[in-house]
Amino acid sequence: MPDNPNEHREVFETWAEFVDKAENGPSPLPDRSRLSRNETQAGAWYGNTKNFGQAIALARLGWAEGLARMEKVGAEVSQIIPSESFEVEAYLSNRASRGRLIMSRYINDQNRPYRRKRFNYDNVVPDAGKVVNINFNITASGGVDADTMFLKGALIVQLAALLESAGRSVGIAMVASNTTSGWRVSSAANKKSIVIMVRVKRPEERLHLENLVFALAHASTLRRLSFSVLEQAPQTFLEACGIIDGNYGKCNDVTEPGAINILTSDLYRMERVTEQKAWLKSELAKQGIVLQEE
Repeated sequence: MPDNPNEHREVFETWAEFVDKAENGPSPLPDRSRLSRNETQAGAWYGNTKNFGQAIALARLGWAEGLARMEKVGAEVSQIIPSESFEVEAYLSNRASRGRLIMSRYINDQNRPYRRKRFNYDNVVPDAGKVVNINFNITASGGVDADTMFLKGALIVQLAALLESAGRSVGIAMVASNTTSGWRVSSAANKKSIVIMVRVKRPEERLHLENLVFALAHASTLRRLSFSVLEQAPQTFLEACGIIDGNYGKCNDVTEPGAINILTSDLYRMERVTEQKAWLKSELAKQGIVLQEE
């Protein structure tokens, strides 16, 4: 299939490759014109990173504070993932057994695996033949606050952990994409899009939750790192998407066949708790995990 001349696509096979591009890739824009480098706008919009360097450090070292916040999900993620039980087919000690995963206990258990820096797989053997791919678009409009972005990302981290605990092998791709909007679109020919795709986790890799929670739930992943890569696009795309003028275009949905596709924040608002609960039930049911009321 020939390349789409109206799409500039950057695909990164590893998280480290993406972070390096964000930090070191050249941009035709001066730093004072790059939102990724802004230090005067309210830090809350960036998830409270004061500057670009702080965001890079979190991207490389992991977001311990974010993981701790996920572990106190009683006031936040529990609104989305309710205190109910899942009947799962778990693969424990190399033999299949059926059991019930009680969400309230799973969330609050002081000894659960992801209280540690790395997920403990000593007693869990994922079934490599049962692969689930998640395609997560982190793109959000400027009016979406960092807390909303955190809750959306936290839901996906929880989903990945549940699926792997149930014996699935989970692959996660992070997507950020902007497209031409408003008066710039006079015809289909001048509508252009920039697509960034990062393979955050391959199915055969284990969950590194301090890194994953930053990649999927921290506002700086979009507004500092991804913006930095957007700012390195060819001049025609910078102009068409409005980046050269500082407005960064419109959210652009990008889907992958066969994956669980999480669309932009225009469609997935975390305040819509009832719909999120129904969505989570539906996606888990597709994987043979049945949500049961206690």
